[in-house]
Amino acid sequence: MNTKKLESIATVIGVMSMIPQAQQVALEKDFSKYSLETTVLSLISVLLWSVYEYRKQNWLTLTTTLLGLLINLRILHGLLMKKEKKELALSQ
Repeated sequence: MNTKKLESIATVIGVMSMIPQAQQVALEKDFSKYSLETTVLSLISVLLWSVYEYRKQNWLTLTTTLLGLLINLRILHGLLMKKEKKELALSQ
C-alpha cells in the first residue's frame, strides 16, 4: 500500500471518529467535565500540528487537525462563558 492511500484511509477514519465528539460538543451546555488548562494545551498542540501540516502541504491530515481545532475552540468558548457567568453571579 502506498503512503498516499494510507494517509487517505487514516484521515477518513480520523474524521469519522471525531464526528460524534464534534456533534456532542456542539450541543453541549455543561462544560464542567472539561479542564481549561487541558483545553488550552490541546489548542496549542493542535495549532502547532496545523502549522506543521500546512508547511508540509499535507492537506488530508490538515483536515483532521482543523476539525480537532474547531472542537477545542468550542470547548474553550464554553469554558470561558461558564467562567464569565460565574464571575458575573459573584459580583452581584
